[in-house]
Formats: sequence, C-alpha cells, structure tokens
Amino acid sequence: MPIKTLLCGLGWWGRNWANNIRSNPDYTLAGVVEKNPDTLRNACQQLNIDKGLGFPDVLEAIHTVRPDAVVVVVSPDKHGEIIRVALKNKVHVLSEKPLAKNLAEAKEFLKLHGKYPGLQFVVNQNYRGRAAIKLLRDAVAADKIGFRN
Repeated sequence: MPIKTLLCGLGWWGRNWANNIRSNPDYTLAGVVEKNPDTLRNACQQLNIDKGLGFPDVLEAIHTVRPDAVVVVVSPDKHGEIIRVALKNKVHVLSEKPLAKNLAEAKEFLKLHGKYPGLQFVVNQNYRGRAAIKLLRDAVAADKIGFRN
C-alpha cells in the first residue's frame, strides 16, 4: 500500500518533489499545501493536481487527507510551522534542509519528536560522499569540532 504523502511547499523544489512522489509507486500524492493562493492554483494546474487536494493550511490538509507523512519543502524559516503541526498530529516528517532557523529550534523539534517515539522524523541530505562532508564527519568523530552536552 503506497505511503500517503502531503507535500508542503510548491515552489520550484516542491514541484520537483511532486513529480518524484508521483513517479514512485511506493508513494501517493495525497495533497499539497501552499499558503500563496496564486502559487497553489498555478502549481495545481501545471502539475495536474485536483484543486480539492490543494490547501492553504497544513492542519486543514492533515485533517482532510489523513496523510502518513508530510514532506516539508517550504522556505526554511517556515519549516517549524509544518513540523510542529505534523508531529502533534502523529504524522511522519521528511524535511528539506536546513531543518531549522537555528540550533534552539532544532532542539525544540528533537524534544517534540521525543513525545512521539513511533514517528519517523528525517532531514533530506545526501552529500555523505563529498570530500568536504567526509572531512567534517572525521573532525566531529575526532572531537575536533561539534557541540558537547
């Protein structure tokens, strides 16, 4: 049974996500969220998404389409608006990077996620093989950089 996915954000990258979700048989695009009414209307037309599956508000969308997961592709300063609502409504979260506006907000998300241990909460990042990322990973592992509790 495909994972019912709610896509939040219909800018350029969000439209790319819409196509990727639709092209994978393991997922179904259950709905989309976009606050800007012109962007929502245009994206739904261009992507051939039923206008009944387009919402200006994430909570309304969650209550209507009952997704298994949300994909957060809104501007980074707005990630929290989606993540908080999704977790509190027991919906899995896949967020684009950066996860949060700052470290304090990221820690808030971690604490909130801790209240819902059955939920997956992940950040899309796949640069692990790049030289700069390997260098950073090695520096963190050697305790040369990073934060300590």
